[in-house]
Amino acid sequence: MDGKDKREIILVPIDFTEQAIYAIAQSYNLARYTSSKLLLLHVYEKQGDEKYDEITKLAKKTADESGVPCDFMNIKGNVYKETVRVAGEAN
Repeated sequence: MDGKDKREIILVPIDFTEQAIYAIAQSYNLARYTSSKLLLLHVYEKQGDEKYDEITKLAKKTADESGVPCDFMNIKGNVYKETVRVAGEAN
């Protein structure tokens, strides 16, 4: 995330399931209401499951549809540990 932008961050873990995509759409209004930005987080456990192109496109689509700034992180590791770690770093 951009260190200059001091907006609050709404972290949305994403695994590309239908429910996760729905959660992103649900975050739009909250982000607008709180003047926050969105951070999509995809955690993969093994090489080859990165889905970098997919998360890049999804972040752009989310920003375009919502009108809210949207970044993404694509991290290798344990989904539970990495989600907690990123949430802590993002405050």
